[in-house]
Amino acid sequence: MRHRLTGREDYLEELEESYEAKATNNVDDLVSQTGLDNKDDVKNELEDLIEAGAIDIEFSVNSVLEFLSECNQIARDAGFDGLVVIADELQQFVSNHNSDKEAYSELRDIAKSIALGLNEGDGLGLLFTMDDGLHSDLDVNADDVLARLSEQNVKLNLSSVYNRQFPSNLWDSLSKKYDFHDERHEIISEDALDAIGQICERGPPLSNGPRTVVDILTIGIQHWLDDDTPYDALDLANSYYQGTVRYKGEKIKAAITEAVNADVINSTERENFIKLCGVFPRGVSDELLEKYGVYTAKEDVKGTLHGQLIITHEEGRTLKSLEREGEDRGIKDELFTQFYRKYDTTDIYNENASQIFRDVVLKEELFPAKRGKTLNSWITDQDFAPETQQVYTAVFSGSFNGQQYPKRILEIRTGHTGETVANATSGRDFDLSFGFVHHMEKRETVNPSIEQSDRDEVVFHLNFLDSFDSLPSNIALLEDYMSPEDVNPHLLLSLYKFIGNWTEQKTINPNEEEQLQYIRDQLITQSVQKLFGPPINGDDFLSEEGSDRRTTQPTQVVQKAFNIVIEDVYQDYTTLFISDNYKTFLDDYESLLYGNEPDLLISQKRGNKPIEGTKTDIANALGVSSNSTAKTRLDKQFSSLAEVEVWSGTDARIRLTLHPLEEHLKEAIEEADDEQLTISEAYEVGSKTGHRTEEVDWALRLLDAREYIIRHEEEEYVELSDIAIDRGDVLKRYENIKEKADSLAGFESTWDDEKEVMEKLNEVEEALEDAGEEDIELLDQALGTLTTVENLISTRASAVQATYRERCRNKKQALSSKATKKPPRDMKSDVQDAKVPFEMHLDDVRVTLENEFKSIKQDAEDAKDELQGKIDAADGAEPLRAIEKLQNGLEEAKTAESDLDERFEEVEEKAADYSAWCDLAQDMGEIRSEMVRYKDSHDDPGQAKVLLEQLDDQLGEIQEAFQRDTQQTLRDAGVHRESFTDIETEFKQITEGDRDVFTFRKRVLENTIREATKGHATIRHTLDPNDPQQSRSNLHHEFTSQLKEEDGGFDDIRERIERVRGTLGYAELLNQVPDDPEHTPESIETGLEEVEQHIASVEQAVSEMDVKDDIPLPEADEREEDFPQTSKTLQLIVEDEPVDIASRIVAQRELVDSYESEIKKWRKTTEEPSEGLQYLMNEIEYGQGTDIETILTNVAEKNDGSLDIDNVFDDLQELFEGNHIQITVKSEHR
Repeated sequence: MRHRLTGREDYLEELEESYEAKATNNVDDLVSQTGLDNKDDVKNELEDLIEAGAIDIEFSVNSVLEFLSECNQIARDAGFDGLVVIADELQQFVSNHNSDKEAYSELRDIAKSIALGLNEGDGLGLLFTMDDGLHSDLDVNADDVLARLSEQNVKLNLSSVYNRQFPSNLWDSLSKKYDFHDERHEIISEDALDAIGQICERGPPLSNGPRTVVDILTIGIQHWLDDDTPYDALDLANSYYQGTVRYKGEKIKAAITEAVNADVINSTERENFIKLCGVFPRGVSDELLEKYGVYTAKEDVKGTLHGQLIITHEEGRTLKSLEREGEDRGIKDELFTQFYRKYDTTDIYNENASQIFRDVVLKEELFPAKRGKTLNSWITDQDFAPETQQVYTAVFSGSFNGQQYPKRILEIRTGHTGETVANATSGRDFDLSFGFVHHMEKRETVNPSIEQSDRDEVVFHLNFLDSFDSLPSNIALLEDYMSPEDVNPHLLLSLYKFIGNWTEQKTINPNEEEQLQYIRDQLITQSVQKLFGPPINGDDFLSEEGSDRRTTQPTQVVQKAFNIVIEDVYQDYTTLFISDNYKTFLDDYESLLYGNEPDLLISQKRGNKPIEGTKTDIANALGVSSNSTAKTRLDKQFSSLAEVEVWSGTDARIRLTLHPLEEHLKEAIEEADDEQLTISEAYEVGSKTGHRTEEVDWALRLLDAREYIIRHEEEEYVELSDIAIDRGDVLKRYENIKEKADSLAGFESTWDDEKEVMEKLNEVEEALEDAGEEDIELLDQALGTLTTVENLISTRASAVQATYRERCRNKKQALSSKATKKPPRDMKSDVQDAKVPFEMHLDDVRVTLENEFKSIKQDAEDAKDELQGKIDAADGAEPLRAIEKLQNGLEEAKTAESDLDERFEEVEEKAADYSAWCDLAQDMGEIRSEMVRYKDSHDDPGQAKVLLEQLDDQLGEIQEAFQRDTQQTLRDAGVHRESFTDIETEFKQITEGDRDVFTFRKRVLENTIREATKGHATIRHTLDPNDPQQSRSNLHHEFTSQLKEEDGGFDDIRERIERVRGTLGYAELLNQVPDDPEHTPESIETGLEEVEQHIASVEQAVSEMDVKDDIPLPEADEREEDFPQTSKTLQLIVEDEPVDIASRIVAQRELVDSYESEIKKWRKTTEEPSEGLQYLMNEIEYGQGTDIETILTNVAEKNDGSLDIDNVFDDLQELFEGNHIQITVKSEHR
């Protein structure tokens, strides 16, 4: 900072002071800890040793950070943006401490300060760098330091910056800065930048991070300057091969050299292929090899060099020597080499491949079991077992299309010949049979295909020996160990088996186990892709009419075949498993039929009559919470069980329908001779259309709920239902509901649904007149209508009951408010300390009012409790009876409330009268006390004494009135207030006159102060009517004090006199008195003495004055309109003559000022210093102080270092005597 602030002395001085302050504080701390008596001597010795560098003092972290903050502020004040402190190689800081623990403690303090926002927002930056070793130590021993830095987002690991994109980003940034962005890849190609990035991200030993990148970019630029061609990936490889790369280039150079020296590398193309592999640690792609014209070279040498000098990485081929240190390929080398050496297509390997196909490909990949509740899943009912020596069979249950064909039973057959596999097991309850033929004979000509041997049987002919044209990337590593021509599903599945056996016999670490599991997964994936890919996935069997798609995804071949066959076998099947969660939905549907409120009509259950209402009504009937959910359920889950006829606005109408399976079963029961079916017979009916027994069970439950059949579960049979409805029961229900309707009409004059209710009751009455016991439909309809009417009446009764209950609750709340009502504000008034004779009468009035108010509140509480009892009694009653109870309770409560309001109003009126008397008593007591004080403090109270007697008479009259008739007197407060106001007004007129007289005299004294001095005169004291003499004394005291102390007053004039005398003596001392002055020093002194005498006389007169006697009042006819305001000043007798005090003071002050002005003229300089003295005047700035040392130094510099001090001081004396300069002297000693 000193360097950057050179030439800016003010900031440098501030910087030094800040440092010295911190250093001094530390020295003081050290001295205080010594316990020595002579601390000053110790401190001086310490400071000398510190300055000489003999000792060093430790600063605390807080002291250092405070000092840096101060330095930062100095930098900002000097115009810089802020201060950045760089602490490089932090490990050296740690090593300089006695222990790591001590160093970590200080680092922890720094981290805490940063977390607390050190100098936040003020530009101070702290930058620390450390090596990996210290970072690791901190991570183990002081991880909280790193954690705090990470939380503040101020910690950066540079290794994450130098990644694969770093060279490209750096080159892009440089091209923009130096304006060659569009041509940047004409200088260094994108291939080269990517190769540099792959090298950079690897770090040591391949790269030294940014140093390596910058070095290569420099080489590339020089290449372009020399050859005018882009620096590409091959140029980069040659730079390494030729040793041009300086930083960490040895590893790559050695790898390229080793591979180039191989015997098969005998051409330029093959050499270039090796070089490109050497600069792409992630691997060079085939596309890039094509671009550089060396792809053929790769193909020529890969068989010889793979696994020895060349390996395959994630993006292509690279040199084996460039593998990361610690990267272990040994387990794969051993595993694949051992397998491939033993592998062939003998029977044992055929069986291995077949087993893995059955246990993994079929059970896990093609017919997978899924977690959760889903119909699109498979389970193994019977695992694979040998049916013959050549055929294995298993039974799976599940579906690929659970929404349409759930819970299918599938036989799976595998073997090596089509004849044995195609013979499906007979006499078993399967829906379909799928066979998979494993063709594994090399001499056999195989045409992969799909054969439908029967309507419900399909055979897949699979070629296990079909090799890959080129290995997919996820198994391309096999090329390192085996010929690609040998890689086929047979090999992949055999290898899968081999790896499983091998890992059981070996001890491998978790990382190796994870790698091998990934490889095994890819072996299965590619086996499925090959076996079920072309040509089998384009088989005509899978083609769909009208579809442009000619092939099927290999993983979907078996699924598509299943869907084609199942749809053909069960063309009349409609599932009752309506979703994955079908049991819940069917339970809900059954509840709709059984437990709806109100119960559905038989005709509605069977779909002969729709269900109508609002959308919300339908949603509630379906047991869902929202209209949208109801619509979704109707359209999807219940699509085969209901039809939506209206769904518009708020209206809805649906019609329940029988499921096709219900129709089949109903027809079968009706066609049976005894209209009965056993459960097993019902299952047989369902199986003809492909329905499972569980579906049949559900269909019978729904038919039962629709009242078509009766189920006899214990006897395991069902029969048609014979329904009967009693006409007498319907008639009784009608009469009961009619009575309720009439009762409700008595409580309400009219209501919205009354007309509809009466019309429906009339309809029922007419229907019952014509209906007989056999008219089931008509009686059922009547019951439905009565249910609707009863619901309407119940809804309305509940609403009326709720209305009355709410009215009662509100009335109860009103009574509760009255029971807890606070007393009127007027009742809180009191006559405490009023000192009037009728005070006790008012206390009696207050007590009476309080008791009466409490009585009213108690009555309100009783009325509230009585109403609550009526509400409680109604809660347990039938709605119409409850309404009656609530209505009676409400009327009684209204009567009670009206009575309470009248009584409250009466109490409030009395309380207002009482409060008015309390106010009057307070006012009377206060005015009487003022009258008494006035009488006692005035020698002649005059009319005030008469008024006091009148007030006492009125107080006596009021006392007698309360004794005669308290209630009447309570109402007469206003009358007595008028009489009192007349007395009060007259008394205030007397006191206001005294106040005006006092104010007039106060204004006279303020005017005198204002004119006599230069101050702003304000006298604070006002008249105290009860002590006018003391008020005048205070007024006099403050007047004399201000006249004495204000600027221009007595004390100020005396100070001016002494100042003039001093100036006069100084002039005489320096012989500055003119020869013929207007006033001689002797005459000035005489004049000053006379001023002192006049001022003393005025001050004495002022101190002895009497405010009342010496400030006369003007006669009434001479007073100004704004009296007591006046412009007069004080007139007193001084030295036996009348004197205006303000004018006398001003005159004497001006005389002293004139003497001072004349003396200053004697000392005023009129001539310029002589030319011989100008050299000193040039060193002294006008109006600015200059120290003698600076003057002497500057004069010496201008005289080549020579100086005559005596001569300089003589010249300074001459300037001083000529009144050209002033001299100030300071001591260097305490």
